Amino acid sequence: MYAVVRDHLDAFLRSAREHGALPAFIEKTFRALLKCGIPEHGFIRVHCARCGHDDIVAFSCKRRGVCPSCSARAMGDGAAHLVDHVLPRVPYRQWVVGFPFELNGPLAFQPGFLAATERIVVDALCRWQKARAGGKAQVGGIHVRHRFGGSLNLHIHGHLLLMDGVYRKDADGKLTFTQTPPPREEELKTLAETIHRRLSGLMKRRGMVRTQDTSNEEQQLDALASCGQLALTQGKRERSGPALSPVDEDEVEHPRGGTSATVNGVNVYASSPVDGEDRETLERLCRYLLRGPLALHRLKQRPDGMLTYRLKKPDRKGNTVMVLSPSELLMRLCSLIPAPGHPTRKYFGILAGAAKDRKLVVPKPTHRKRAHAHPDRVAPTASPVKWAELLKRVWGIDALECPKCGGRMTALAVVEDAAEVARYLANTGQATVYQRSQAPPDLAA
Repeated sequence: MYAVVRDHLDAFLRSAREHGALPAFIEKTFRALLKCGIPEHGFIRVHCARCGHDDIVAFSCKRRGVCPSCSARAMGDGAAHLVDHVLPRVPYRQWVVGFPFELNGPLAFQPGFLAATERIVVDALCRWQKARAGGKAQVGGIHVRHRFGGSLNLHIHGHLLLMDGVYRKDADGKLTFTQTPPPREEELKTLAETIHRRLSGLMKRRGMVRTQDTSNEEQQLDALASCGQLALTQGKRERSGPALSPVDEDEVEHPRGGTSATVNGVNVYASSPVDGEDRETLERLCRYLLRGPLALHRLKQRPDGMLTYRLKKPDRKGNTVMVLSPSELLMRLCSLIPAPGHPTRKYFGILAGAAKDRKLVVPKPTHRKRAHAHPDRVAPTASPVKWAELLKRVWGIDALECPKCGGRMTALAVVEDAAEVARYLANTGQATVYQRSQAPPDLAA
């Protein structure tokens, strides 16, 4: 992944400028990837007091959508935060709401239309849950927007973690949770019809006609629209070894007992419930909801320079991999990068930030501070969650264990000055082996 961006980004951006250029945040995301984990761009010094061993930890880019490492850490951090600080110990059910294929383009590149559509989905689910419970009640959950499908395709859909029941308040102001019966297929069809009807009304008010362009005339598209159009296709596929099925996330993505219904392209899926007391399973489900679009272990490079991305399951023709050129990979990734200022995770109902009774149901607050706070700016009494603790919690890797003696390593200093970084790396011989970004040989001139 790094080599593709390093060797082909400049040529790709030059080609994009011929069609109006890409948004600035996309180029910044790719440029940041080339600095992620590279010691020359800054690091933190760590030291073992037991044996005196010194080491460094390079900075990460913390960008959304492209960097597999930062996406994985953000996924783990977000899931840990949800389980520890947001989600009450009540049952939950995962809901997945998909939209007609022809709406992927408008939903992907019209933020106002996408936000209005998501409000329709959340409101429909909340009303449906309250109506089933009867009487005055409160519901809540989390909505996570996904821009991607399982093969780096542009596929806008929503994953919702909804409380499988309602809260009711008694005369003393105490909240009591009541679980609701599992949804039936007929109910999901009614829910899908409601979403479709309201979505059609929204499109009518906005003057949007839901039709597919079947003309053979060649359209002039800007750079980002061209990337989106490519990402809507299946791409070239081949048979090359087995697919990844079965994969570890199948039980999370399609657990037993789920129910689904489709009405006019609107698909509604409800999984089997998850016990809120089983925090380990709940955290694993949250990680699945917050995952990034690119699974790095599925991307390989062939001797001819082409790339293959292994499918999770064979398609209808039995193909197991998608074949991509480096430029095609970059184009697909461009359409999957979320724009800044548009959060992909939103709380609703009783879990919303402004909800009156939120503090009565969420876990008690702790001293947790910002995960990326500068060590010199953190109060001495604070206990911030370190990335090392997160790595140990999610992947079982103890990053602060001394490789020499097994003792605990502590952070000494943040080194950001370019001259100081160069001096330290020259003295310790810890310079990176990665080359700087450059154009392909045939375009270097």
